[in-house]
Amino acid sequence: MNVPLVSVVIPAHNAGPFLAETLQSVLTQEYSALEVIVVDNGSTDNTFEIASTTGDSRVRVLQQSNRGVAGARNRAIEESSGELIALLDADDLWDPSKTARQVALLESRPDVVAVGSLLRYISPDGTVLGIRGQTLDEADEAALRAGALMPVAPASLLIRRRALDAVGLFAAHPSEDLELLARLARHGRVVVLDEVLGGYRMHPNSVSMVAWREILLSGRYIQAKFRALDRGEVLEWEDYLATYRPTLNERRLDRANAHYRRAGLSLLQRRRVAAGLHLAAASVLDPPYVVRKLGQQRPWALRRGPVVGSTR
Repeated sequence: MNVPLVSVVIPAHNAGPFLAETLQSVLTQEYSALEVIVVDNGSTDNTFEIASTTGDSRVRVLQQSNRGVAGARNRAIEESSGELIALLDADDLWDPSKTARQVALLESRPDVVAVGSLLRYISPDGTVLGIRGQTLDEADEAALRAGALMPVAPASLLIRRRALDAVGLFAAHPSEDLELLARLARHGRVVVLDEVLGGYRMHPNSVSMVAWREILLSGRYIQAKFRALDRGEVLEWEDYLATYRPTLNERRLDRANAHYRRAGLSLLQRRRVAAGLHLAAASVLDPPYVVRKLGQQRPWALRRGPVVGSTR
């Protein structure tokens, strides 16, 4: 029986504090037909040494100057051999059954081009804070094709290589994950397993915390790009940036988003009063947004405690 090879793609920039734990969660998967490609993306810490000393022949390490997350992922995919491509960030974690569960779905569903799962939100010390991700109904699938929904963290995704060959790799802008998933959804079915199969680590230096303004702007670009595409037009990132002016409503939504993210950061820093004040401000500015985010992230859904693979 043919067992498909899974190529695990890990971009890593100054990932020393978390990379060993991340790699351990991959190398102890129940599904063992793996190759792991770590791209040391211009690190100045011990990222290369950690990736090079796992003692597992399935791990390969590439070095390059920092070309951004998209550039690192694209290089790893281009040099990989697997029929299936798994994305993983250097600070996130997988549960042991994650790969096996997703490969089984892809093997049974030829119409599915990519499968994700729910992940736990975890703090730097491994404390469970909630859940990231949502399953998809018909309306969600339409939003996904429009570039208006990112239902899962990239670290949960397993993608067919032939689908990537058809739609292309990552574009170089802050919401490259959102755009690629939209292209995949236009090519075939995207499914999210209603199972928590890993951990998404939250910390003050994560991209989602640091570059949130750029992510919001590029997310609006992606929706505009696909609207243009449906009209038979091409809208480039540089052209969008040159002409974009935020509306008053978009400014209000951005302020709500900023307060919500600051609430999350304050919670990570155990500043609960500040977290409550920021959450209240976000709720005043955009109540539906806060209700939707809390519903997706479900901070009450998991008992607070250490996750599988935590060093605590």
